Amino acid sequence: MPSSYAAAREALFDELRQIVPKVLEFGDEEIISVSENDWELVIRTENTTANGIPFLSLPDKDYRRKGPGSAIAQLHRMLGLLVRDRMWRTRGGPAPDAGLFKTNQLTAMLLYASKTDPQEFIDAVWDPVDLHEGWSEAHEWQSDLALPETMKQSPASQRGVRRPPQTLQWVSGVSLHDEVFIDALAIYGGAALYRLTRFGPTELRLPVDPGESIQMPADGQPVGEISWRGVDLRCLEPLLVDDLRYAGSSTEFKRSLRLMLDGDFLWQSTHFGGTASETVRAEYNQRMRQLFLKRARIEATIVKHLQPFT
Repeated sequence: MPSSYAAAREALFDELRQIVPKVLEFGDEEIISVSENDWELVIRTENTTANGIPFLSLPDKDYRRKGPGSAIAQLHRMLGLLVRDRMWRTRGGPAPDAGLFKTNQLTAMLLYASKTDPQEFIDAVWDPVDLHEGWSEAHEWQSDLALPETMKQSPASQRGVRRPPQTLQWVSGVSLHDEVFIDALAIYGGAALYRLTRFGPTELRLPVDPGESIQMPADGQPVGEISWRGVDLRCLEPLLVDDLRYAGSSTEFKRSLRLMLDGDFLWQSTHFGGTASETVRAEYNQRMRQLFLKRARIEATIVKHLQPFT
């Protein structure tokens, strides 16, 4: 026999499948259905991956919060995903509008400095990925340009190859459902800047010839002031901002020197700039306001079925 919660969930899903298409004014290509595991309600469209847009995920587990609060929070996230998907279908193309993606400061600055169109960049490196409750899977990629010598033994060297605009040097990064960012880039002469993990340390990788003498920087020295082969690094790569500083730790290999850096400005979250991106975000916000005005009936249905389990 199903538990009382499972029975309430089934009744909730049955009612939502009836009212949601009307309340949210579904188009012919939008379908709401229960997933194969019986405890997820998803919306599928021509753009979504196999597991669709997660609407409600209500597993019958004691450690999960089972009241309406968690379900309503999921509903709000779903509305954002649905608006984004609808705007993508209106626009067409291999990826949603660049203005709907988050990125990091390094990526935004690099595209601006190289006069690279953010949409062209997104279209080249982004792929649809499966969505889950509150998170998405990731796609890791690297340029089709020659890999810097100092990156040949890095995990980034194993990433799939993409063809970003040729205005960029070799770069490598990660694409999520609503975020695309660069975490490694080549610097002139075979050097590279590389963040080992998303929230991990940053390395400056400098190639070293056998017997070559390297002048080590002082602790806390801005990376742009570090001299390598007689040239300050900021002359080779202006994006090496002063927020990045030598952390006083280094590792020497046969053909490279890796300097650990402090500073997180380049990795801070931002949006792609430009008038087009601002216009897209304004449209997204307007569409979200319209859907939020319609959500009351859906929320009331959720409360009616799940309130006893608060």
